[in-house]
Amino acid sequence: MITHHPEIELLFDYASGALPEPMALSIACHASTCRHCCDQLHKLEEMGGALLEDAAEGGVKASELEAVLTRLDDVEIKSESLPSSTFDEATSKTIPKPLRFYLPGNLKDLKWRHIGRKVSQYNFDIDVAGYKVSLMRFKAGTPMPIHTHKGNEATLVLAGGYSDQGRHFERGDFDAKDPSHTHQPIVDEGEDCIALVVIDAPVILAGPFSRFLNPFIKL
Repeated sequence: MITHHPEIELLFDYASGALPEPMALSIACHASTCRHCCDQLHKLEEMGGALLEDAAEGGVKASELEAVLTRLDDVEIKSESLPSSTFDEATSKTIPKPLRFYLPGNLKDLKWRHIGRKVSQYNFDIDVAGYKVSLMRFKAGTPMPIHTHKGNEATLVLAGGYSDQGRHFERGDFDAKDPSHTHQPIVDEGEDCIALVVIDAPVILAGPFSRFLNPFIKL
């Protein structure tokens, strides 16, 4: 059951087209599996429709509001247009439909980069300055290094789960962090965790010894 969602401000920014592609992708993937947030976006769509009716009187540019409504339809349009037979069963089960447009093949065939023995990373080729979009795969039971961020991080759990700062995250949950957070996620036992991770600035290791590795870590 999905219990962690993007803040309403993020949903509004997504709906209005204000989010850059990497962050918008994380919202689209979450909304494609979360009825609550999908309903929230439809409410924003209804609000936008009402504003369109009053645009001429209120001086609002209809073209701007139409852009909002177009963005709100993105998840459904992409989900319906993608052939279900493109990927194998394991990939289709794990990867939300909006993300499959960026995936060159099945999960087992991706060129994963190993970070130690228990973490693997696949970086998407999304050319937006300052952003990195990755699939991260963590071995079951793995504690992550204590770290913080120079910017924002959005994590969407695609398989398995983890605990972090007294909260538990599992498939479909959305986790947002910023420079005010110093944390250490711990992956659940029994199943590897796969997550979509979007960052707009480097991760900073914060432990007493791992901080010396910061110049060598590229996450």
